[in-house]
Amino acid sequence: MWFKKIFFFLLILLLGWFYTPGFLKLRKCSLSLHHYEKEIKELKIKNKELKKEKELLENDPFTIEKLGRDELDLVKEGEIVYKIR
Repeated sequence: MWFKKIFFFLLILLLGWFYTPGFLKLRKCSLSLHHYEKEIKELKIKNKELKKEKELLENDPFTIEKLGRDELDLVKEGEIVYKIR
């Protein structure tokens, strides 16, 4: 009877010995997968925003003018610019 208990205990111990590293690796891969899926989702949103901005910059004169005025300090011909400090 005690032989069966020792055999069962050793079998469980042996299975745990081989199963645990695989389980830990699976858990690590699962966490990595979740991280990468989240990153892909964020990048898809960013990509959609950039495509919209690109479309506006290529086709919308108001956006082009606003960008020129705000970032390049361009003015239309004949305009007078007053800078207030």
